[in-house]
Amino acid sequence: MNSDVMTANRRPFAAISLQTDDAMSILGGDRNTSYNLAGTYAHTGEWVPSYNSTAWGVSGGAQTSQGPFIFSGSARYADKMLDVPWDTRLQSYAPFSQPPFQTNRVRQQTYGVTATLQATRSWQHTLTLGYDQTYFDYYQTRPRFISPDDSLLFVATIQEAKVSLLYHTDVRIPLSGKVAGIVTAGVNYDSYDYVSIYTAGTAHRTGSLDGMTGVDRDPSSSTGYFGQGQLSLAERLFLTGGLRAERNPNFGTSFGTAWSPRVGAAYAQPIGEATLKLRASFGESIRAP
Repeated sequence: MNSDVMTANRRPFAAISLQTDDAMSILGGDRNTSYNLAGTYAHTGEWVPSYNSTAWGVSGGAQTSQGPFIFSGSARYADKMLDVPWDTRLQSYAPFSQPPFQTNRVRQQTYGVTATLQATRSWQHTLTLGYDQTYFDYYQTRPRFISPDDSLLFVATIQEAKVSLLYHTDVRIPLSGKVAGIVTAGVNYDSYDYVSIYTAGTAHRTGSLDGMTGVDRDPSSSTGYFGQGQLSLAERLFLTGGLRAERNPNFGTSFGTAWSPRVGAAYAQPIGEATLKLRASFGESIRAP
């Protein structure tokens, strides 16, 4: 843990304020199971007018192997709040004549689990599930009165959430003494949701809001299928070929499926205690809208 005192640059509004940044973690486990827990806290005081920030977070993870199964999971939550600073050098201009009285807050959470099954010595399955969410809101804490009738507030909230799934299976196929192949196939799915709400000219910022409100909601999803084959010759020459198919409604109704092929070759040559590797590949990818 650590804490210190910070002094701002020497300007007319400079001030001394306390800054602290603390962290603690715990690790443990044995041969088959491990875990970790962590927590953080940070605070910066009002070293310029109208500003301060506070952030904290917790996270944890664990992994265990039981026979042919391997399970792992992680979780994280973070919360940060800060007030918008006031630049008093612009105080003579009406829009900056009063502090902004605006608070921003960001809350994020992420959860994920992965399960792996070693079905046989040469066949493995892996499934990963995840959830991510960001909740961002900013609001006016009190009227600014940059004019006599400026007594109303604004409130805004943005929420983004994503659910993801990834499954793939890997099979190693011995073809002869010095020739082997690895085949990979899988699917991934993402569901994304975006909601934005903004209210202006409200007399209060909790409960049933008056004023003018606008709402924007934009859900979307995407699905991808992929396969890849690799051929190994005497553990020296490796040939790879793969194909990915992507479907996303944001491509447009007439676009259909996006195809992304790839091919590659690699050669490894031991030279004494070193290894020379030569590799060439060609592929295509997409940039999702």
